[in-house]
Amino acid sequence: MADAKRVPPKHPLAEVFGFPTDNHAPEAQRHRRAKLCPYHNKVPNCTKDKALDPLGVCSIYDDTGEATITCPIRFREDWIIAEDAAAFFFPAGAAWTSLTEIRLKDGNGQSAGNIDVVLVAYDERGQWQKKQAVALHKSFYATLPELPEVAPQEADIAWFLYSLEVHPETNRFHLTRDRVVYTAFESTMLKITTAPAGPIEDFIAHLQSKLHGHLNPPDAPTLQDILKGSDQKLVHLRMMGVFHGHFRHGESSAFRQFPHGLSIIIGHHKIPGR
Repeated sequence: MADAKRVPPKHPLAEVFGFPTDNHAPEAQRHRRAKLCPYHNKVPNCTKDKALDPLGVCSIYDDTGEATITCPIRFREDWIIAEDAAAFFFPAGAAWTSLTEIRLKDGNGQSAGNIDVVLVAYDERGQWQKKQAVALHKSFYATLPELPEVAPQEADIAWFLYSLEVHPETNRFHLTRDRVVYTAFESTMLKITTAPAGPIEDFIAHLQSKLHGHLNPPDAPTLQDILKGSDQKLVHLRMMGVFHGHFRHGESSAFRQFPHGLSIIIGHHKIPGR
């Protein structure tokens, strides 16, 4: 029976060059000897960290003993993620193809990272419609804020959550889809890139201390006195807007620097008659 957990070794490495470290089958030894990647890397060899001396680590054991993916190439096992994403992107029966590691540039022409997989279904008529799929390990998704879900037909983004289950008969881990979460783009980006604001009272107290340093007279008004005669709700919303604007800028760069335990997939297809 497949099980994602087993008694891990004393070191944290779950898979190296595609195989558990205690798997000594000829195929496993060949992959280690030649530093091969069995999961459809752009070249036969592993290129993680260094091309000439690659790290070779596909997954590690977390604190609970579960194997957790650390390399985006690991998600390409049997191209399960492409098939799952295509079912979300395209209508049944659509012909599609894939491109891998498409480089993106920002508005200044600088590198903004890569899209791991782009799926394309093309037609001679219509307009392009774009959807996104994110393949990631379920434990990493659990660290994200709770995202508002929508019906699949209304979704712009599908989050495919996977885990690794060990098959004792082969002593290998296999990628297994756990569930799919469907979300809208705008609400998702706001949720991920906007940090929750701190208590407004703390913010006012901090400003009051700054104000007190500039206004030494003992009868200087406090911020609470100023707010009493104003539209406190409006002031509150304006202050929250300052918080949100600041954190949105700071957090968006962090969002672009996701750890390697996920894979981003973009889908394009034309809508006939539009």
